[in-house]
Formats: sequence, structure tokens, C-alpha cells
Amino acid sequence: MKLTILGTAGAYPGPGGACAGYLVESGDSRILLDCGTGVLANLQKHIPVYQLSHIIISHMHADHFFDLVPLRYLLAFGPRSHRVALHLPPGGAETLLSVVSFLRDPAFFTSFFDVSEYRPGATDISGLRFEFAPVPHYVPSYAMSINGDGRLTYSSDCGPSDVLASLAAGSALLLTEALLTYPAEHGPRGHLTMGEAAEIAARAGASRLLLSHVYHDRDYTAQLALARKTFPGPVEVAELNKSYTV
Repeated sequence: MKLTILGTAGAYPGPGGACAGYLVESGDSRILLDCGTGVLANLQKHIPVYQLSHIIISHMHADHFFDLVPLRYLLAFGPRSHRVALHLPPGGAETLLSVVSFLRDPAFFTSFFDVSEYRPGATDISGLRFEFAPVPHYVPSYAMSINGDGRLTYSSDCGPSDVLASLAAGSALLLTEALLTYPAEHGPRGHLTMGEAAEIAARAGASRLLLSHVYHDRDYTAQLALARKTFPGPVEVAELNKSYTV
């Protein structure tokens, strides 16, 4: 299984960057996890879009799905006709359509995507075994583990979570958000620090930790050092357009 980083930013991309987006390749499967701002441009650096078979959106925040709009236009007007299976979290189809409500076209997405909503639990997608689990965030958010010729777990956006630690148990690679430069002290938690991500990875017994979903203009030096002290395996910050073997 190969993981390619198409976007690493949280909320807004830096110069030349992109928000959340990750390409998973295994055998003939080409699956995009999240499709935030800027992801479509990077996706085309790695595969022709007509090779993309499935898109899975972890939650309905703009930095995780807004590039579905330009992708829809590419599918409509690009050089090769193609449909893509689009898997949304529960309630995601209504949210997605509301974004383009001004167009007054209820088939805007379904004309080019095969839209469905997944549920918590396990299911097979494109020859891989996916397991979805809700994690704490400000809107419904789903971490996912992917089992094929390797095991990858993706956190989605989440706060500290026993569920994520359980889902990631024994993963070859844990790809997790690490937005915060210091732990939030008040209110509900929807994000992690790098140190907290490392604690989860250590509890899960993951082999490697890959940190993503960070601001390009913040200093994570102290948190990265804490993560490397906390987690006994390799710890990296995800690098845009870099591929990792799972």
C-alpha cells in the first residue's frame, strides 16, 4: 500500500500548499482520502484523474471537501469521461449539496459522482477493508483504518480519543492530525497536539507516526520534539507530494 500526501494544511493552505488530501494506492485501487482546498492540483501530479476510483470524506468541514467542486467540473469538462464513487459521512450528502445551492441543480454532484454515505463499522471499498469510527470534533468526524497489503489508520480531525487509539491498534502507519501548538485548556476538544498524537500512537502500538494537518505559519518545534520523545517509533511531519510505503 502506498500513501501520497496531497495536502497537509489545516483550515487554510500556505503558498503553494493544500489542505487535507491523501492518495492511497493498492493494486489497482486509487482512493482519495479527503479533498480539501488545493488537493485537486496536486492529485494530477501523481495520477490521471480517470484512474481515481473512490473518494472518502472524513467529515464535512471545508478544508476536507471543498475541492470536490472543481473536481466535479473536471469530470464534466475534462478530456475523458469518468465517474467516481464518493463516500460521505452520515448527513454529508445534504451538506455537500447545500454548498452549491445557489446553482439550483440538485444533480450537480450526482451527475458525475456515485454518492453514498458510510456508517460506523467495517465495509469493503475497492478491495480494501475499511473500518470507520466516530472521533471527537466540532462536527461528526470519522477516523478510518484501511487494511490491505498493509494497515493504515487515518485520524480525520479529532481531539484526544480512546476510540482512535483502539482503531489504530497494530497499524503499520498512523496518519494523524496535529493542528495545535499547545493543548487546549477550555471547551470541547476537536484537535490534537503532536505530543498528544504521539501518546495515541504509543498506546495503539503503531509502527510509525506521520503528523499532518498543521498550519504553515506556526512553530511546532517543541511539540515535534515532545512527540519524538513520547513515541518510540519513527515520527515524521507529512511532506507535501511525498509518498510513503505502508
